[in-house]
Amino acid sequence: MPVFPERFTVLHEAKNVGAVDDWGNPIDGFAPPVTVPVYGWGPPSPDQPIRDLSTGVDHDIDLYCATSFCSHLDRVTLPNESGALIVQGDPDDFNHGPFGFMPGYRVKLKRVEG
Repeated sequence: MPVFPERFTVLHEAKNVGAVDDWGNPIDGFAPPVTVPVYGWGPPSPDQPIRDLSTGVDHDIDLYCATSFCSHLDRVTLPNESGALIVQGDPDDFNHGPFGFMPGYRVKLKRVEG
């Protein structure tokens, strides 16, 4: 059970690894969208204390959730965004601190335009 209320929902489309077109060529395929509850989202958190500015994952939005529901290159659609965003890397797990506090995960999302 989540520590905080998950007041928002997003649409998650898992990347369908091994998807091919009618001719057997690899394509980007995705599973049908599934509604997932989340804590919320916002601008990316700065990673300067632990990384140089030129390292790390380039992303546009941090999504906060109780469960690790997605993986690298999945798509997530937020209610206030016109299109899907791509998951960058695996979710950051903040559930293993020394005092038993289990707040959840941070998912890094990137806008894709064009």
